[in-house]
Amino acid sequence: MINKKAVIVLILFLIGLIWGCGKNEKSQSGNPQDQPEQTGKLVVPKPSDSLAVFTVDSFDETTGSFDKRYPEYVENQEGFDVYYVSASVQLTRIVRNSSNNKAIRIKFDLPPAFSWGNWLSLRKGFREPLNLEGYQGLDLDLKVEKASPEAFLRITLSDLSDDEKKGDEMWWFDADLNLLQKTSTQWKTIRMPFDKFRVSSGEGTRHNDYQLNLGKIAAYEINLVSNAVKHPKGVILIDSFRTYK
Repeated sequence: MINKKAVIVLILFLIGLIWGCGKNEKSQSGNPQDQPEQTGKLVVPKPSDSLAVFTVDSFDETTGSFDKRYPEYVENQEGFDVYYVSASVQLTRIVRNSSNNKAIRIKFDLPPAFSWGNWLSLRKGFREPLNLEGYQGLDLDLKVEKASPEAFLRITLSDLSDDEKKGDEMWWFDADLNLLQKTSTQWKTIRMPFDKFRVSSGEGTRHNDYQLNLGKIAAYEINLVSNAVKHPKGVILIDSFRTYK
């Protein structure tokens, strides 16, 4: 004799099994919007401003200066051609953080030398001119280890004109005069818009077409300058010389 309860239980089990299979099939083939697109291609994010930054110098490695136009220099330290008339400067490459990023430590002494003051220059030329067109300016990270309120920081760009016979032209950006007045434990970023650079002047400067040609940057310089009879001595750290948009 057939057990009616067993038959009912079996029928309900089979109904549930069939319903479950149908639901699973629907979920596998259902709304395409609920499933990731299978294109077979890697999705690459669009470039952002942060990815578009160009590093002019990271200071992580000692790279030589390739400025063949003006090979004379007083000495070479850490890949920089170091120019001065009456000064002393010591460059050291140090570890900035736990990621082993490097920075340049600049210890300097600028005794009185001229009626207007004194200067020193750390110059690095490029094997091929840099094209910085499309950027708004440059950023440089800096920390003051030993204050030197009687000196100021100047960044120089040397560009080329279409007429290579004219040589390079020097453009200056002077940082805030208060920048080196106080010792700092934190890094700060010095922003240098290209439209704030001015053509150089005075003895020893060079000119060609009086236009800042961002497509042909041949070299850059880190300058420390003093005024009149002042005698600044100080220590600064620099890192990550880069563009911004």
